[in-house]
Amino acid sequence: MSNEQMAQSILQFTGGKGNIRMVSNCMTRVRIHVKDDGAIQDAALKNVEGVLGLVHDNPGYVEVV
Repeated sequence: MSNEQMAQSILQFTGGKGNIRMVSNCMTRVRIHVKDDGAIQDAALKNVEGVLGLVHDNPGYVEVV
């Protein structure tokens, strides 16, 4: 899977462009603030090739590892 495909999958499974408030990154994670926490599909994100895990323990915020 290319980086572009991975990014598209992450965007899709976090509720799409309209659900994103802010995105930032560090060396190992993509940090995403969303408008609707219910739109985040944890299981689908975990199954994206290249995703090693998730931190989704705060409403409206997820870290994709």
